[in-house]
Amino acid sequence: MKLIALDMDGTLLNSKGSISPENSQAINYLQSRGVKVVIATGRHYKDALGPLREAEIICPVISLNGADIRSEEGDTVYQLPIHSDIADQIVKYALDSNSYLEVYTEEGVFVNQQALSCLEAEMNEMRCADPDSKADTVMDIAHKQFLQATSKQSLDIESLLYKSDIYKLLFFSFNEGKLSDTLSFLKAIPEIYISSSAHHNIEINHQQATKGFGLSRMAEAYNISIQDCVVLGDSLNDLSMFEVAGISVAMGNAEESLKLNADRTTLTNDEHGVAHAIYQIWPKEVKQCRL
Repeated sequence: MKLIALDMDGTLLNSKGSISPENSQAINYLQSRGVKVVIATGRHYKDALGPLREAEIICPVISLNGADIRSEEGDTVYQLPIHSDIADQIVKYALDSNSYLEVYTEEGVFVNQQALSCLEAEMNEMRCADPDSKADTVMDIAHKQFLQATSKQSLDIESLLYKSDIYKLLFFSFNEGKLSDTLSFLKAIPEIYISSSAHHNIEINHQQATKGFGLSRMAEAYNISIQDCVVLGDSLNDLSMFEVAGISVAMGNAEESLKLNADRTTLTNDEHGVAHAIYQIWPKEVKQCRL
């Protein structure tokens, strides 16, 4: 196997949002053997770089679920923005339905103030409905979502449509009914790809922008067969990689449906599951001493 593609949140990153020394050492081990290590994440490219730099890992990055593909030097390999008229339609729906929406552009991630107020209202409703068991859970879910993106507030989020290409849109809600209505609305729109990286979000990209597409383009760029690629992930937005790679590995903390589509399962992201899988597939050679 010549290439490994790693999801970030829930896979390479532990629950604190960082890369453990064990995972970092395993990646260094692979790179020393000439194996190409690639990140495949739903994060914005800039938000993916933070944990990688802290762990001193330099590698190519497939970001925004395949909509933005960069070399290890940060040069653009391929980009797939959402068609402007479709992005406009989705943004207007979010504003009309008072929904929380993140807009991912070349410059960064934007969210409007109205959406933040809406999300706060949803959190208060959940606390009131079940004050004994919901408060900590709600805050933890929200924290994990916001940890993935360094959001910038924009009071006029519609103006972004005329200034920048939109590479990804993300709905986030604690209201299952609102998520269901949003999903029904989105399924009627052609030329988009809908996925999810958590129970409370819906991610929208160009119909060709998937992690599987990004992996195929990256493998092609390095003249590596897709069958010589290994992928690790934990969420449904990793499924497109599992469908094309030679070996797919689900994290111990992965969605059950993803595990069913995986060739094998490793430990959880808090148990250095990436390192465990790497050493299972690329065992370290044991040198024997002659007596």
